[in-house]
Amino acid sequence: MKIFYCSVVLLALVAFVLAVGILKPTFRFKNGIMHKQAMQLTSSAFSEGQTLPSRFSYGGGNVNPPLAWSGAPEGTRSFALIMDDPDVPKGVGVPIWIHWIVFNIPSSATGIPEAAHLVGVRGKGTSGSVDYYGPRPPDKEHRYFFRLYALDSVLDLGEGATAGELQTAMTGHILAKAALMGRYAPN
Repeated sequence: MKIFYCSVVLLALVAFVLAVGILKPTFRFKNGIMHKQAMQLTSSAFSEGQTLPSRFSYGGGNVNPPLAWSGAPEGTRSFALIMDDPDVPKGVGVPIWIHWIVFNIPSSATGIPEAAHLVGVRGKGTSGSVDYYGPRPPDKEHRYFFRLYALDSVLDLGEGATAGELQTAMTGHILAKAALMGRYAPN
């Protein structure tokens, strides 16, 4: 009986703390069980697995899609984002085409607006540019992964860092990850 009353008191205390805003909720209830809330990455332009609108393609407007995130863990000091295409044809010479890299995004950020230019430090993609390089599949429909990392530090890298340099710098600093995949096919 004591366990029951202790549980009720504990739940009431948690409800009070959340109600007055002392703590931000980092959990959710599913089927009556409390689960830690994972970081989420979404876009208002497309959902997981859907086709990216053509304005985000290289041949369309070549602007980045809007992205939003939530559930970043406590202690996040910056974010990093990599957009890649793992469906590169074998003869291209690279196993994964990197379309977009942005890092040292401020920890206060909750997203990147469409056609953003200054949201952090820009890295160099496979095309050699530090700008967003929209989907341009040469053969068939490809998958495009937007991978967001919550980091416990601000990285000591300058503009033009490659994906490999970024991944090396992030080693041991990743607090959470989230991904969003969109598809695009040539016309």
